[in-house]
Amino acid sequence: MPHADRLQPVIDELQEQQKMHEAGRTVWRAYDVACPHCGQEAGAWCLTPGEPHSARSKQARKLTEQHKPLP
Repeated sequence: MPHADRLQPVIDELQEQQKMHEAGRTVWRAYDVACPHCGQEAGAWCLTPGEPHSARSKQARKLTEQHKPLP
């Protein structure tokens, strides 16, 4: 078993990270945008099977990263 003086810095660091995480907790918003490729409106699935078009995903990701208010 490690000595307490060796564990304390690790415990302190973990507690500090937890405090920062709780203090900086952000409500994340995901943007649902119209697809520039197939023309589907926000909230509707792309016409491709499985996944949305990459252009739609990139546009939504860009807006999400900018933290702009939801339209």
